Amino acid sequence: MSRMTGSLTALGAIAVAAALTVCATQIGSLTHTAPATSSLPTTLGDPALTCPGPETLEVPEGGSAVNPGGAVVVSAVMAGTQAASGTIDVAGEASSLAGAAAKLLPSSSLKPKAGRSLDLSLKPQVGTTVGAEVGALAVSGLGPVRIEAAAGTGQVSKTVASSADSPLLAAVQSTVSASGDLRGLTVAQCGESSADTWLVGGGTKPGQRLRLMLTNDAATPAVADVDVYGPEGRVEAPAGDGVAVPAHGQVPLFVDALAPDLSRVVVHVTARTGRVRAVMHDSLMRGLYPGGVDDVSGSAAPAKRQLIPGVSLLAGQQWKAGDATSAGSSFVRVAVPGSEEAVVKVSLRDASGQVQLPAKAVQNVRAGSVVDIPLDGVPAGYYTAEVDADVPVVASAQVGRRGGTGKYLASEFGWAPATDPLSGEGVVALPAGPQVTLSVASVGEAGSLTVEAITADGKFLQPKTIQVARGATVAAGVPAGSVGLRFTAFEGGKLVASTVSTVNSQRGQMVSVVPVKVTAASSTRSVAAVSERLGLR
Repeated sequence: MSRMTGSLTALGAIAVAAALTVCATQIGSLTHTAPATSSLPTTLGDPALTCPGPETLEVPEGGSAVNPGGAVVVSAVMAGTQAASGTIDVAGEASSLAGAAAKLLPSSSLKPKAGRSLDLSLKPQVGTTVGAEVGALAVSGLGPVRIEAAAGTGQVSKTVASSADSPLLAAVQSTVSASGDLRGLTVAQCGESSADTWLVGGGTKPGQRLRLMLTNDAATPAVADVDVYGPEGRVEAPAGDGVAVPAHGQVPLFVDALAPDLSRVVVHVTARTGRVRAVMHDSLMRGLYPGGVDDVSGSAAPAKRQLIPGVSLLAGQQWKAGDATSAGSSFVRVAVPGSEEAVVKVSLRDASGQVQLPAKAVQNVRAGSVVDIPLDGVPAGYYTAEVDADVPVVASAQVGRRGGTGKYLASEFGWAPATDPLSGEGVVALPAGPQVTLSVASVGEAGSLTVEAITADGKFLQPKTIQVARGATVAAGVPAGSVGLRFTAFEGGKLVASTVSTVNSQRGQMVSVVPVKVTAASSTRSVAAVSERLGLR
């Protein structure tokens, strides 16, 4: 069974210098809409989010733990107009290995506390329209990490009567490791559990390690089915049926053991009972050299049109044109989950509008199969990939980084999932340490939004309005030291967005892309998912 490695989260002030020229606005100050399934009546409650925690230290029976190589750090932002309290808590047992990793954390604008819990306290100043509280925990325990908040200054147990009483809450988990097998940057947004998640990324060929983390933050057990799709279609993997995830617990699965020897992978997680938070940790070794690491977050539900913001390309990063498997390559991955063949077209958008790919932009994709479409011959810059098909598909993009030359041939990659339009005011947490760029694209008509960066001491910087023309992409640099972004004042057409985090080192740039999903925590919604196994329609 192939070993699964995962490196999550951390941040530090490693020499961070941008290698990309940012097209645009420097933000003076910076959200998911769950797929529409049939839903039961809404129950209002305090906001709560879940992160997977130290992924590579959690292993199935018979597996071996791997040191993430850097501190696993969870950064949280809580904002609101009233006093509020919050916590960051690790659900599992203490880990000396995780604690040791925390000592490796470089300095950053936000000083993380090492341990298993952290209290947050929001007390907006008189005369301010909204206040913010930020905090970061260098996790020294195993198991999932829960972040929750509530109006008031007491214990986080108050049940609110309306969404207006709840603070806005966002959190992100990150890890940076400058050397070792897990060299690279991983950043994953902490979020709510779901009944249905598509994870588009990774592979299970020799040298590839793909770990799926299923987290259940509810007080009752959950049961999930894990389906794997590869180049030739859906893979028979009986061990993925009926995976029990205990209450407030976590189950790791090695996808490279579940469905080995696949060059391209898409994983579909469906909850039979309850809901789970699903994230995959993808790592690659190219012989003796690290080939990169990243977390694969959930992509938008199957649709005939998918938008993937945050496709950050550097010139000369692909060694072999048209070869999506070469080190430092960038490509768009598309899977057809239905029973009909798809005709798929991929194009890119930059600040001026649509950019046609030189070749292989249109392909026929068999039902149930997964393809990679290389992004060759494209100038450096920030793009949004647009995938159009005649049947519903799921999609993501790999953003590649070629490493150093000579004796150390490391490379790196980040997975950028297709995402849903932004919806409503909200906040986003950023990793403390990497340089961050916000990439925003219009869905149809031109649109705009106002963004405020949040500093480590809870201050809001000068608001910046980002205007996005029809069919275009805008890249906006986030001020150094920012640990969060607040979104307000949406106007015009719908927008999608991602954050691109980068860290420069002597061995090449490290990168991670996270979709921006509004976390205007107002309610917890119960969702009934369609399941052929249960006979629900």
